[in-house]
Amino acid sequence: MRKIGLIFLSVLLVLLADSLFAQSEVVFSQYMNAPLQINPANAGLFNGRVRLLGNYKRQWESIDNPFQTIAASADMQVARELSPGDFLGLGFDLLQDKGGAGGFQSTNVNLTLSYTKTMDPYDEHFVSLGLQVGYGQRSIALSALRWGNQWADIGFDPTLPSQEQFVDEAINFLDISGGVNYIFNNQKNIKLSLGVASYHLNEPSYSFLDADNVLNQRLVVNGMLRLQMSDPKFVLVPSFVYFTQQNMTSIKYGIDFEYVFNAGSRFTGMVQPTSLALGVYQIFSNGITPMLSIQKSGFLLAISYDINIGSVSRINEGLGGPEFTVGYRIGSMNGRNDKNVTNSFF
Repeated sequence: MRKIGLIFLSVLLVLLADSLFAQSEVVFSQYMNAPLQINPANAGLFNGRVRLLGNYKRQWESIDNPFQTIAASADMQVARELSPGDFLGLGFDLLQDKGGAGGFQSTNVNLTLSYTKTMDPYDEHFVSLGLQVGYGQRSIALSALRWGNQWADIGFDPTLPSQEQFVDEAINFLDISGGVNYIFNNQKNIKLSLGVASYHLNEPSYSFLDADNVLNQRLVVNGMLRLQMSDPKFVLVPSFVYFTQQNMTSIKYGIDFEYVFNAGSRFTGMVQPTSLALGVYQIFSNGITPMLSIQKSGFLLAISYDINIGSVSRINEGLGGPEFTVGYRIGSMNGRNDKNVTNSFF
């Protein structure tokens, strides 16, 4: 009976990999710290010259091989003399997700180009367009699975051939995505952004089983508001991100309560800004994510943990997993007198 169960599980894992890779993808709980993962138009949309980010996430801690995701990105503003208030953004990002008994692995490498245009002479309204072109790979370690032909009289023998026929253990494809953003800044106490993006516009086809599977388009809608209170040391930052891909939908939303120890000098950049934020985020109806982040002199450190609730908690005992972000912005302290830096963005 155990033998039949293991055989069934191995076949099921392959079928699920072939299907789920085409329908679902990694979503960081700290989505605000993975800007190129939610909208290509985010490239270059920040206060500074260069933005560097690294992300690490673990999920499903209760299973033998928890899923792990590593991401890194760099983006910058270029061609700022293109026209008054307009500029190009250039970004690069890498993401790798792996885990599970079958060694499932997903890898994406992307190059992003964006164009941001100011819509008024006061630099209060902006629109940005972004295009992302990438290389994707999905792979599975079939040698890590158990098959019926590998069972002998003495038990399971991994040296025996499985005699199973698969087209590929690794699949490569071209991936094209695009997005648009609207940004508002009243130059006083409000910053607002709202964006829409579509990933996998070309719907690349692939399958481990020679089936006609495609990576369906993924629609992403995201928004963020930064509201400075009457006491400028206190800031509220609510945000959300909505994903839909084929028949799968997810929404994450929450708020950061930020305390600004030192806002930094707005014109000379001589005084370095420091802030601490405590946040709580809801993952649809399946989880809650508390988060702590610290920013100082262009450096960022953010730590969060997914706590599963509802029906999902019965599967993994409520153990979601931790997530970490480290980042640094070059030129974020240069102030408004530096024409290469804009304070209109987050």
